[in-house]
Formats: sequence, C-alpha cells, structure tokens
Amino acid sequence: MKKITVENYTQDKYYDKVVRAMAVVLDKQGYVSPIDVMVQMQKLTPKQVEDWRFARIAYLERVTAGGLGAVNRILRLMGFHAHDLNLIPSQTAYRKWGKGKKITLRFSKSGEPKLEAAWSRHYVCPKRTRQLKQKSSTDNVSDEASVATSQ
Repeated sequence: MKKITVENYTQDKYYDKVVRAMAVVLDKQGYVSPIDVMVQMQKLTPKQVEDWRFARIAYLERVTAGGLGAVNRILRLMGFHAHDLNLIPSQTAYRKWGKGKKITLRFSKSGEPKLEAAWSRHYVCPKRTRQLKQKSSTDNVSDEASVATSQ
C-alpha cells in the first residue's frame, strides 16, 4: 500500500495490530499515546522508553523496532482509528526526567514538527476517563471506610 488514506487505512497490514493495541491501552488508562501503543505492539520496550525519558537516548525513533516507515504508518493509523472512536486529541509535552535541566525530549532524528506532534499526541476517551475516575474515587472511599472501621 503506497499512501494511507481515509479510504484505505483499514486494509493496511498494521491496522489490526494497532486496533488491538489501542483497545488494550484505552481500557487500562482511558487514553492512548503512541508510546504506549508502540510498547504494546513490542516496537519499544519499557526500558527503552525509560532511557529516553532520562535522556540517555537522543531520540526515540533510534530504538523503535520496524523502521521509520512502519512507525510513520502506525502513527497515521492511530490518528484515523482514534477519529473513528471519537477520541479527543491532546498534545502532551515530554520533558526529561531526573536531575538537571528539563529539556524537551525529541522523538525523531529530523525533529520535523509534524512528526514530533504525531508522536506527542494523546487521544483521550472522556467516557472511559470518567469511569476510571469514578472507580478510583469509589476505591478510595471504601479504603477510607475500612481504615475507619478497623480503628
């Protein structure tokens, strides 16, 4: 497939893998990020992401498995699928973890703005986020109640 478009993206060879990975990540945390999807698809490891977050790796693209073409396809497929799911795009700033100056982390060698934006774009599901917040607050209330009754 030459170029991924709205008309043909569901026929792409990565489409099913991207959909499955997005579903797992979305169910777990209520939003989807390219990094989480790449980890779920085993294109990145959590250790590689951590090394990048601490600026031990200059740019994330360097350690991403599958090559730049595959990564770009996956990012594009994520955008189309997120649109189909009515997820809300949200840009996220990635800054260096740890000591020292909090520099903005790079995703790509080129630093091309559109590519950097695609990598840093999270897709939020308002409904799922509300459910997770309610579950969390319900868990906290029941934890507080059990602590109060045990004292």
